[in-house]
Formats: sequence, C-alpha cells, structure tokens
Amino acid sequence: MMIRHRNGGLTALAAALGLVAVAGCGSTSDPQGSGPSTTPSATTSPSPLPSPAVSLSPTPATSISPPAPAEPRLGQKQATDLGDVTVYSVKFPVQAQDDVATRIRTKGTQFAVADIKACSNGTTDSDGYGFSISDFQLVDTESRTYTFWNVQLGARSPNLTDSLSSVATPRAGACKRGWLTFELPPKTRIVSVEFAPSGGLPLSWKVR
Repeated sequence: MMIRHRNGGLTALAAALGLVAVAGCGSTSDPQGSGPSTTPSATTSPSPLPSPAVSLSPTPATSISPPAPAEPRLGQKQATDLGDVTVYSVKFPVQAQDDVATRIRTKGTQFAVADIKACSNGTTDSDGYGFSISDFQLVDTESRTYTFWNVQLGARSPNLTDSLSSVATPRAGACKRGWLTFELPPKTRIVSVEFAPSGGLPLSWKVR
C-alpha cells in the first residue's frame, strides 16, 4: 500500500510538471506575442540640401539701328518746300568764260560751278520769297561751306543768278536751270552740294 501511494504522488507530480512545460512552450512560440519586435527598423537617409538658386539676368537685347538712307547723288531730283531741285554736276577748277570775272576773282582762289535746276511749286519761304541763290552751297572734306560768288557775274553761262531771279516771286511750274559760280581755295575737295533754305531742312547731293 505504501509503494502504491508513492507511485501515485510521483505520477501526479510528473503530470503537473508536464503541464507547466506545455504552457511554457506555448508562450514562446506564439507569433502574436506582445513582446518587442526584433525586426531592425529602416535607416532614414538625410535629405540632400537644396541647391542655391541661380539668378539668371535677362540678356539685354542688342539694338540694331536701321541703316541710314544713301545720300542722293548728282542728277537726282529732290523735293523741297519750295519745289523740286536737281543738281546735275559740279566742276572744279574751271576757267571763267568772261574776262571780267577772271579779273575780279579773289586772288589765290579758283572758280567752281554747279549745274542746278529749280522748279517752283508756287510757295514761299519764311521771308516770303521763292528760290534764292543764297540757299545753295558747296561742302568740302573739312566740312567747310562755300556760298555763291557774285550776284551779277558767273564763270559760265547761263548764269543761274540771272535766271533764278525770275522765280524769286514764285509761280507754280516755273523752272530755271543754269550754272552757279563759287570761289574756292586751290586743291579743295568738294564732297557735296547743299540746298539749305532759310527755316528749312537742308538737302544734299553727294559729289564723291
């Protein structure tokens, strides 16, 4: 009877130990356990610093000026407030056809002549006159200007001084052509003929 009692106690003890073992195994194998996760957390890389803003200044547009119109040449007609004017030619130096002109010419100068035609449109300038010989001048390479030589005489005929006086009092459609005489220093280089009326814009004809 004593042996049977011992065996029964041992059996009960073994059974109790087995239950404890089973309970321990269940707690360690539960995938839904509340213990801390051993999965390593993802490493967060630092964000790159933003590049400094580059200020792009607009490139200034290149200003291209239109080419200046070509200066009219000899033989071209130009319109003025008083009418049309054409300068056909310039000759320098020339000998005077009139001996009187040669005698009264300024010592040390030479004659130049310009072949000019003026056609009135019937209007007048600010002084109440039409074309005048004083409106014409020669220009040299040094930008010096030369006005007409003499009111009564000229180096060549027909003398524009005589014929232009008839259109000093304007009459629409009246045209006169002749030579206008100038005195210039020897070896002067003439570059243009200008028509520069009082109170008006000058017009120019290129000689060379």
